[in-house]
Formats: sequence, C-alpha cells, structure tokens
Amino acid sequence: MGQISTKTHHPPGSNLNGNLQFGILYRPELVYTGTQVRLRMAANLMGNIAGNTALTANQRAVLGGVDAAVTAGYNPQPLFAIYSLPTAQLANAFDQLSGEVYATAAGVGIEQERMVREAVLGRLGSTAMAARNAPDTATGLGAWGQLFGGWGDGEGNGNAAAFDADRMGFVTGLDYGRANESGSWRAGVFGMRIQSDVTIAARGSAAEVMQSGGGAYAAFTTGRFGAALGGYLAETDLRAFRDIGLPGFAESNVGVTEGKARQAFAEVSYTIGSGQAELRPFVSGSVGSFRLDGLTERGGAAALAMARQRYDTATLTGGVDGAVQVGKNLRLGGTLAARHQLGDRDPLASLALAVAPQQAFAVEGVQLDKWALAARLDATLELEENLAISLGYAGLLGETRTDHSARATVQVRF
Repeated sequence: MGQISTKTHHPPGSNLNGNLQFGILYRPELVYTGTQVRLRMAANLMGNIAGNTALTANQRAVLGGVDAAVTAGYNPQPLFAIYSLPTAQLANAFDQLSGEVYATAAGVGIEQERMVREAVLGRLGSTAMAARNAPDTATGLGAWGQLFGGWGDGEGNGNAAAFDADRMGFVTGLDYGRANESGSWRAGVFGMRIQSDVTIAARGSAAEVMQSGGGAYAAFTTGRFGAALGGYLAETDLRAFRDIGLPGFAESNVGVTEGKARQAFAEVSYTIGSGQAELRPFVSGSVGSFRLDGLTERGGAAALAMARQRYDTATLTGGVDGAVQVGKNLRLGGTLAARHQLGDRDPLASLALAVAPQQAFAVEGVQLDKWALAARLDATLELEENLAISLGYAGLLGETRTDHSARATVQVRF
C-alpha cells in the first residue's frame, strides 16, 4: 500500500512553532494531490477577519474587492497593517480605502452643468423681455458674460459621507437678433469654464472637477409665447486626492483623468403682463451625459484603478419668473421653481486595487435629489442705453444637497 506524505508550506512570518499557531494574517488550506496532503498557509480573507461586523454597502464592497484580489492570487502583505487592526476599526479602514471621492465628484460634475443652462436661458429671457417692451433695443448684435461663485454641500446617508463643494466659473456669449411688435428671435454662441472643489473630510479625500467648452442657443417669441433651446459640449478634467491614515498604515494617492460632458436643453414660456411688471410661467427640460475615462492612481499599496464611467441624466423644471421695473433704470427679478431629477441619480464608481484591476467593486457617492426647489433673485441696472449689469443670487435646495451662488452679469448691445 502506497504511503501518503504530508508537507507544510508557509510564508515567512507565519509563526509556526511546535503546535500550529495560525496568526490573523494567514489561514490554513489543505491541498490534496495523488500522493500528498499539503498544508498551505494562505493570506487570510478580510471577510474572515471582519466576521459579523456591521458594515455599510460601500464598506462591504471594499472588503469583497480585496478578498477577490487575494483569492485571485494577490499577496496582500503590503496591507497587513490593516489586517491587524482591531475589528472595531475595520469599518473606518474600508471607508478610507474605498475611493468614494470618485463617485461623489462625478455627482458634483453632473450638478454643476446647471450653471451653464441657467446662464444661457437667463440671457434669452432678458432679451425676450426687452423685445416685448422696446423692440428697437432687442435688434442687432449683443454680447454678454456671467461670472459666478458658489458653495454647497451634500449630506451623508449612512453609506456615502457628507461633502462640501466650492465652485467658480463663467459663461460668455455673442448673439444676434431682431424684434418687432409681433415677436422676436435671437441666436448665438457661447463659451464656458467651471471648476468645483470637493472636500470629503470624513474620508480624507478631495477632488477638483473642471469643465470647459462651448455651445449654441436660439430663441423666439410670438405674442406672449416664447421658446428657447441650446446645447454644449465640454471637456472635463478630474483630479482626486486621497490621504489614508490608519494605525501602522499611512499613504497618499492621486488620481487624474479626463472626460466629456454634453447637454441639450429647452424651455417654453408664456408671459403675463407687460411694462412695469411681468410674470412668466415656464417649463424647461434638459438631457445630458457626463463621462470619465479610466485612471490608475499614483501612490502606495492602496492605490486604486477606476474603470471608465458614464452617467446619463435629465431634468424637468417648472416654475414662474417675475420682474418689476423700479424707476427708469432698475429692474428687480426672481424665479421660484421645482426641479425633478431623472436618470442616474446615484453616482457609482467602479474601482479596484491598482494591482488587481480585474477584481472590481462598486462604490456609491451622495445621491442627487429627486426633487429640489430652485430660487433666484437679481437686480439689473441700466447703466447706459446699451449697457446693463445684473447682480443676483441663485440657490437649489434639496433634501440631500444644497447649492448657493452669487452671480454678476454684464450685457452689451451694439
């Protein structure tokens, strides 16, 4: 009868002395061959260490991604300091490893497209109002520019962490139109640049989302009815920074990628009143996409790879604009509206350890609100017959996200 021999294979540091003492970093595996039974000390799985520890969806996704990499052959020795953490600290460790900033930054990038849409529709609304009240002033070539700066935040939901965002940018355009007593039309082109700085303090992460591009727009009015449409294409640049600070493990990782954004929008309206005071009920809609190319972070053992991402979104907004003439040169205006967000409201990022890019896991960012209240207040001063300047505030208030901005707009007629 043949003999079956046994062999033990273990990596350095596995602490096998006399009785087998399996440290938390390793798990024993029996490997059977035709003539042997081999005891192999394999790297442990995070799932075995975490056990029944309560974890969020993002934390569980990271755990699964690391374990999938280990099962596929990745040696997690560079992460052993994390393996050795007390169970109570694992949830925080998984959060810091998650790369959640990429999902949340994508949501901020989607949201900042609203600034372009509102600037263009605001320009067309002001020229349509001028055409109804004084057709001669709405005929010919015009130029305009809007500079804005804003701040906002998003609340955590027990899975994704809260964030703060600061934003600044501009939109500038050149257009031509004609107007008479029965109606008007105007068409033009514009350029834009926006940057949002995102901070997720609870994750030690930050990101910069920048978009620059251009588009075109057109509008017409007939009687009290008006319609406008526009669209643009933009290049996107994303830089993300993740600082991981855990007992025995600290490193910084940086991810850089590019992408593209596109948006088309339209609005229909009906004006009530004229001259000193006007109300303008309106409905507007938009469709767009926000894309990011894949990236591989530069940094340490916890560097991540992100797959190419695409988010398709749409909005439907209904509300009322109002304007009141105060004296000869000052006009006060405002908007109150409700916005409904459609499409990819839950930004996801498909990530993996950079050393095991095939073992991907999905991480969620802060959700875009399904419903939000949009508001605007501004004052427009006619400095000269062909020059006007506006100063105002705009805000978007939702259950999860809030956004506020100050705006300055200059309009010139030639």
